Amino acid sequence: MTMLQQPPFPSHPNPRLSEYTVSLVTRVAPSASGELLLPKSNVRISLPSSERMPTVTNSELFHIADDNLQGLWDGGAKLSNPEHIVIAGTTRIGALQDPGRFTVIQVGSSTYAFFRQWNASIERFEIYRAVSSDGLNFTVEYNPVIKNGDAVSGYGTLEHGYDPDVIAYGGYYYLCFEGATEGTGVCSLVARASSITGAFAITGFAVRYTGSNQENSASTPNFLKSGINADCLLTWVNVHYNTEIVTHHQKAFPGNDLTSQITTNPNEGQLPQTTGWANKNFGAASCIYEAPYYYMFYEGSDTFGCSGQWGIGLCRTTDMYNKDSWAHDPNNPLLWAGMSDSCWISYPKIIMLDGKYYLYYQNPYTNYPTTQTIYRRQIQINTAADINNDRRVDLKDFSVLAEYWLAEQ
Repeated sequence: MTMLQQPPFPSHPNPRLSEYTVSLVTRVAPSASGELLLPKSNVRISLPSSERMPTVTNSELFHIADDNLQGLWDGGAKLSNPEHIVIAGTTRIGALQDPGRFTVIQVGSSTYAFFRQWNASIERFEIYRAVSSDGLNFTVEYNPVIKNGDAVSGYGTLEHGYDPDVIAYGGYYYLCFEGATEGTGVCSLVARASSITGAFAITGFAVRYTGSNQENSASTPNFLKSGINADCLLTWVNVHYNTEIVTHHQKAFPGNDLTSQITTNPNEGQLPQTTGWANKNFGAASCIYEAPYYYMFYEGSDTFGCSGQWGIGLCRTTDMYNKDSWAHDPNNPLLWAGMSDSCWISYPKIIMLDGKYYLYYQNPYTNYPTTQTIYRRQIQINTAADINNDRRVDLKDFSVLAEYWLAEQ
């Protein structure tokens, strides 16, 4: 929600920079997406004469109010209270179990989800599909879309398949997921279907690793698509059991062919390791583009494995090709787990549904020990009551003021 009310500014003899002290008048039009913040007055704006987008030099004076990712980063937006995702139905292996990573995509008026289920009879994971009309209540299909024994082009058959991500790309629907075949370690594979409800065929490996799982892996892969052109990258997690650290990596698909192999070295393209709260685990992620930034929501913790204090953090970049350019939100994490003895919050998935952003994630502690462990939160505008202890921000663009009236003082 961004509605521009561009104020007039007088000319100034300085051709490079004009400074005016303005008041933000507390006249606010009603908004369908929530209450707008009432800013304080006497904001000093530096206005380059050649531009119409000023920058506020005193960031202690107001909050940005916008229910988008920029607003979430700047503090003018928040994550709503959690909504519980309900998955109904049964599968060929019986009653539903913990879904683990829950990835969603909207196609038409329906929202589709993909997630893992444990086949105890063969001690292997399978990937299932579910559909929803509201993004909250899903019905699972009886048969899996990816299962043990499925053919992997050129490499035999699948032995494991779990924790997927999904994307619509080039007229097809693609799943990338964690898995293995005979003779490999934990790898990233890709499957493709001509329709979201169709059969998925495994096209091969994106990251094929044949070494020891104690040293490296290509786990929980995620698609990172350009918002400007057709380029597409893959991000993945490398779990180092020997050194007890989880690192994050990225690399482009050759020729934007999502069926092609990216690398056999899961250590390629490492992003800078996080510090502080997530210094030992830069884990599973989900990416989305909102101009001019690419945003990545990720799980993290300060200890290796399912221990310590887990949370969900946020980082962003304007250059998705530059692995070193991701900047982490100084106010991370966005969400903390309810307990600090296991991985109680994980697998974030950011998506826009019907024009609104939602963050899906797994939170087994909240609903433990049942199997319905998926929740979502909407990105909403902060209200006046929310901002007393919230962060202060700089104004980057008049448009984010959204219906505020600026008047020269």
